[in-house]
Amino acid sequence: MQVVFRAFLMNNNNHVEYRCVKCNKLLAIGELGSPAVEIKCSRCKQINFFFDDETDQIMITDINGVILYGNKALSDLTGYSITEIIGARPSLWGGQMSETFYKDLWRKIKVEKQIAIVTVTNKKKNGQLYEVTLRISPILDEKGNPKFFIGTETKTAEKKLIKKQSL
Repeated sequence: MQVVFRAFLMNNNNHVEYRCVKCNKLLAIGELGSPAVEIKCSRCKQINFFFDDETDQIMITDINGVILYGNKALSDLTGYSITEIIGARPSLWGGQMSETFYKDLWRKIKVEKQIAIVTVTNKKKNGQLYEVTLRISPILDEKGNPKFFIGTETKTAEKKLIKKQSL
């Protein structure tokens, strides 16, 4: 059974509520401008996402960073198959930044529950480095706790990539 979600603006802030169309149950709360997503309703049996036609790399993780969904663009850029990506963590191709960087990033999205927009260096399966602008949006449950994280990566200019690799 497929359930489609709709978004409702909340009171005078930039949050969006994701509600089940069929039962109107509140499923999650996200920042305005978060990528659209379908999240499993507790009354439904299937999780559906509608990101596959996107050109940006998109992933959805649980609160511990385990990847639940990755689109084809993510697979194409990283060189890892969807099968390799699902169940892994983004460190599969990431992990090139400092430990402090990642601690600060997790604090911002998990504790402060804020959107993070950063530039990161990643490594393809073949070892080639590349740079992306990463946007991570926490999706909150009805109690305001992170339920999922939606990450979108937009590849930066090739010029930067070539410069980094020559260093």
